[in-house]
Amino acid sequence: MTGTPDAWVYGDFAPDPTSRDLVGLKARWILDQLPAATAPAVLDYGAGEGKHLHLIRKVRPQARLVVVDIREAHTAVDFEFYHVASNAPLPFATDTFDVVVSSDVLEHVDSIERSLDEIRRVLRPGGSFIGFVPAEGGPGPHGLFRLLDPNIYRDTKDHNHAYSRRELLDWFTARFHIVKLAYSYHLIGATLDAVFFASFKAPGIGRRMEEFWRGQENVFYRGQAAQAKPSLVSRIAQLANRAAYLESRLLQNVPLSSKGLHFHLMKP
Repeated sequence: MTGTPDAWVYGDFAPDPTSRDLVGLKARWILDQLPAATAPAVLDYGAGEGKHLHLIRKVRPQARLVVVDIREAHTAVDFEFYHVASNAPLPFATDTFDVVVSSDVLEHVDSIERSLDEIRRVLRPGGSFIGFVPAEGGPGPHGLFRLLDPNIYRDTKDHNHAYSRRELLDWFTARFHIVKLAYSYHLIGATLDAVFFASFKAPGIGRRMEEFWRGQENVFYRGQAAQAKPSLVSRIAQLANRAAYLESRLLQNVPLSSKGLHFHLMKP
């Protein structure tokens, strides 16, 4: 790998919720599911560079915005930022937040049950937990590549777990009420994702593919900075992501074959 997960940058800009790609789809979900309160207390659990808080600030400028992450921020942030150890309790009192958001994070944690317990604890009764988590376990394109190398996605995208949709729903329903679910990464999206990240280990092209994803030309995590002179790899990635987006929009209410779960949960 060209770097360690602690060095990866996942966007210090607000994603475009109108963009026709999977990043835009996840951003749109968070916006659509936000409660109507004008000044909610919002925690981003595993915020990276805080791109979803940038997004929320645009629509809820009076919100209290708080970041928690197991790594230090790469750049200065204008949110409340808390750096916590991987297994440490969240540094907040019980019933503190109106909303917790978390997108593409729960697959990285040491224990999803511990994470969900802490998220539930810091949410106020009636508070919303909104986000996205891959459900790449079981049969499918990711499972096929894992037959060849069990650690392939731990190595290439730091996914410590491959949950099944059933596992996730069991954990969620044990702690929250389900408000709404949606599904993405069906046949096209799951196949493209599985092949793309597996390609990081391919002889010859692997280093180039990973350098694109981690580097400054990645339009999905670098925003307009990557738009000036898109490379061939960038253009292909955008076209493939557009196809996966259209598939996900068409099948958003169909769990069959999906490998992505969008959720809105509520603390009783």
